[in-house]
Amino acid sequence: ILALDQGRSGQTVELYLNACRMMPNLRQLTAECCQVLIGAECWDALDGLLQHMPPDIRCHGRIQVYEIQLEFYRKNYYKAEQMLKNIVVPDLREGETTLNTIWFEIHKKKIAETNEYLSDMDLEIRVRQEYPLPHNIDFRMAKDFQTNPYF
Repeated sequence: ILALDQGRSGQTVELYLNACRMMPNLRQLTAECCQVLIGAECWDALDGLLQHMPPDIRCHGRIQVYEIQLEFYRKNYYKAEQMLKNIVVPDLREGETTLNTIWFEIHKKKIAETNEYLSDMDLEIRVRQEYPLPHNIDFRMAKDFQTNPYF
């Protein structure tokens, strides 16, 4: 944590990966490591960590969130979308928007791939109208976007 606080992300990544190798069954440590890897954009290292993770750790909802982020980074939008439709994250807090953000970004990217030009605001409105959040990931505590486009 000290290395991270001092801005030494490379050293932080290595320290977290070493800690996960020593204690592979400690889910909270693994989750922190995943966060650090994503923050440092170490996508290959994240993939390696996920591939070698014990199955009971990897199937936890919080860890699946990081796998969804990896799939989104790799532009595997369909896989990320399917994972989001089925995910259960028992420790997700009310108001947390990580999953919402990924869901809407997936659909923005899919629309953008059609080469249809929309302004940012029109794209945002269209995505939120045509691709509502699945109930299992909707933990918003604010008004609906349709009544407040600046949500």
